[in-house]
Amino acid sequence: MILEMFILFEIIMLVFFGVSFYTKQEVMWVVTLVLSGALMYSSWGVSRIVYAYNSTLSAYVSTEVFYSYPVISAINLIFLALSIIFGIYDLFDKYGNKFAS
Repeated sequence: MILEMFILFEIIMLVFFGVSFYTKQEVMWVVTLVLSGALMYSSWGVSRIVYAYNSTLSAYVSTEVFYSYPVISAINLIFLALSIIFGIYDLFDKYGNKFAS
């Protein structure tokens, strides 16, 4: 995944986490869950295109540099666990009393 797209999806995931925390919507928790899981998986292979000088061609050529971010993967794992816990809590908070009676 390209670094700029990774940062964009990380911001979108944080916005969905905040919105779902305050609105208590289960669908928002599912979107947060999917986004954090996808970002957790894709943080091991983030790429960026840089231009390096090639002396044999006497020109700049584009090369792809890959980065691995295990700390960001761990942070997304925390958001994955929090979205599961808060989503199940909101699910039982909304529908739990109907099943008990």
